[in-house]
This record gives sequence, C-alpha cells and structure tokens, in this order.
Amino acid sequence: MSVNNPNGGIKLTLDMAIGESSAIESADKGKLQDLATRAKDLNNRLQDIRREQVFQREREAEFRDQSESTNSRIIRWVLIQLIVLGITCAWQLSHLRTFFIKQKLT
Repeated sequence: MSVNNPNGGIKLTLDMAIGESSAIESADKGKLQDLATRAKDLNNRLQDIRREQVFQREREAEFRDQSESTNSRIIRWVLIQLIVLGITCAWQLSHLRTFFIKQKLT
C-alpha cells in the first residue's frame, strides 16, 4: 500500500498473488503448524494446571473442615475438664469445711 500523491489524493496499490503456494509459504505453513501444536500443548498444560488447582482447593477445603471440627472438639473437651475441675474443687472445699467444723478448728 502507498499513499504518495502530490495532488492531495489517495493512491492505493494492491498486489495479489493467485496460484500455487511457493516454498516460502509452505515453510510458513510448517511454522504455523508448529505454533499450533505448541498452542495445543500450552492449552493442555493450562487445563492440567486448572485441574490441579481445583483438586488443591478441594483438599484445602476438606483439611479446613477437619481442622475446624478438631478445634471445636478440643474446645468442648477443655470446657468439660474445666467444669469437672470446678465441681471437684467445690466438693473438696465443702469437704474440708465440714472436716474443720468437726475438728472445731474454726
């Protein structure tokens, strides 16, 4: 294409080749096929990476659920231990109080 015209108009030149492809074009086709196979390989790798990401997200979600479940069970167990400890402490204090009253030390 060229746009050189001293009179201010536009001159358009178009070159077209019709017929059999030359050796250069066949080499270009080979390069294009190579690029197409590389693009397919990259797409396959991308799909594998996406599958792996989904798998890792699922594993992470399962692990998170399991961790939260374990943490809630630990908290329940600690609360039960505190309740038992409090009840034991209250019982011992009442028992000691009655013991000291019987001994008339207070």
